[in-house]
Parts: sequence; structure tokens; C-alpha cells
Amino acid sequence: MNKFLLKALVLASVSFATVANAQFRTRNRMDKLEDFDQKKVSWGFYLNGNLLDYRIVLNPRYGMYENHNLVSSKESTSFGAGLIAKFRLNDYLDVRVEPGLQFAQRQLTFNTR
Repeated sequence: MNKFLLKALVLASVSFATVANAQFRTRNRMDKLEDFDQKKVSWGFYLNGNLLDYRIVLNPRYGMYENHNLVSSKESTSFGAGLIAKFRLNDYLDVRVEPGLQFAQRQLTFNTR
């Protein structure tokens, strides 16, 4: 890219941001959540999804037959949900607790003969 064109683009961007007041906000407007971090207790929730599988390391004497594994697992998906609670101890220290519940089902196959 041409240096002159790059300088012109940066200058135009800075000029536009200055004229538009960068975020199109009025000067007297307060932030919506300006005291949010000062609360003693705050809470929320989370949702998650996982892909579960076992890593199986078998004893060659008991878990294998002619280089074939006798135990195998199948990948499965799971879903979880929980709460997040934050307790403010002082200006520099918080305690966060995240109890949750995971819904999962795993499948193992035993190929015994």
C-alpha cells in the first residue's frame, strides 16, 4: 500500500472519530453500570457443552487379546448449567463460587469372550 494513501486513511479515520465523538454519545450521559463492581454480592449463570471420551490404557496381560483392546469407549456430548456468585471482600479481593450440574452419559463396551 502506498505510504501517502496509508497516511491519508489514518488522518481521515482520526478526523471522523473526532467529529463523530468516537462513540456517538452525549457529554452529560452517565454510564449505565458504573457502580456494578462496587456491589457486595453479584450473581449470574453459565451454560456449557462438552465432548467427553475416556483415554483407556490397558494392561497388555489383562485388557488385550491379540493386539485388540477388549474395552472401548464411544465419544458423547454433554450439557451443563450452573450459577456464578461473587462476594466482594474489599477493594482488591473477591470470592467467586461456581456450583454447577453436568448432564452426561458415557458408554463403555467390553468385548469379552
